[in-house]
Amino acid sequence: MKKTRIFINGFGRIGRHCAKILSADESMQIIAINDLYPKEQMLHLYAHDSIYGDFDITTLKKVQFFTQENPENIPFEDLDIDILLQCSGVFLDQKSNEIYLQKGVKKVIISAPAIDDTPVFIPGVNEHTYKNQAILCASSCSANAIVPIASIIDTNLDISSLHVSMIHSYTADQNLLDVKHKTRDIRRIRSATQNILPLYSSASYAVSKVMPKLKDKITATSIRVPVSSCTLYDMSIKTKKNITTKELHKLFQNTKLDVIDTTHKNLVSSDFIANPFSAVVDLSFTKALDKNLIHINAWQDNEYAYAKRLISLAKHCS
Repeated sequence: MKKTRIFINGFGRIGRHCAKILSADESMQIIAINDLYPKEQMLHLYAHDSIYGDFDITTLKKVQFFTQENPENIPFEDLDIDILLQCSGVFLDQKSNEIYLQKGVKKVIISAPAIDDTPVFIPGVNEHTYKNQAILCASSCSANAIVPIASIIDTNLDISSLHVSMIHSYTADQNLLDVKHKTRDIRRIRSATQNILPLYSSASYAVSKVMPKLKDKITATSIRVPVSSCTLYDMSIKTKKNITTKELHKLFQNTKLDVIDTTHKNLVSSDFIANPFSAVVDLSFTKALDKNLIHINAWQDNEYAYAKRLISLAKHCS
């Protein structure tokens, strides 16, 4: 069986998770990796992770490494790439990714919300609508947690409005200390390790791209906290149909979406490190507050679980 040939453009947190997941998948093969920092550092960060532990570096022994900012300088014509995982966070629209197709790459998956009308697919929800598009978007980690939950609620109860607060681990674009930051949000100049930072979130926009009926009906806030991994989604949803807490629990426990899990255990964020599900609904804090007002808590490893979805989308497209 011919393996699907993968190129990873951007070897940051998501790119490295994708590489580790791919290394255990016999149907796919990493051909090359590109980022703008030295190969020595790429290999070291792959082998040693402060959160996820050590990993076998020999899984990359046949992989080519590039440190090119301009795609024109990478010999894609010689690499025969089936799918390019666009994990750079830079090329976020169809126009900027067309160069890869012109150089022989068959498909590109953007690992962030696109800034144009690139088709968006959330694994477990709408990947069945994929129609062989060459450039597609897997949206954000947050959308991959929120959309499956919202789709379950909307299908059964018809959502009127939704607000989500994402209690989110700090990310690489935040400051360790109080220093300048190129941002429109003044709070980002403050230390990520010393503060709780409420920040603007694009999650509402990302979700509405997949669920258009929620446009102007969803709001989202990203509350960054001093932990290094995982997110807790705190959701308040108003519905047109009524439900009880017991019925609400059954909706999630009996769902056919294989990206959703549930738990009754008294767990904390570190318990979900390397959890593969898009969202794990915490039933202890998931309740019907009124006949048509519900409250949901759900956990996600926003790095690892999202990387799992990227790979599953790549497998679906291939």
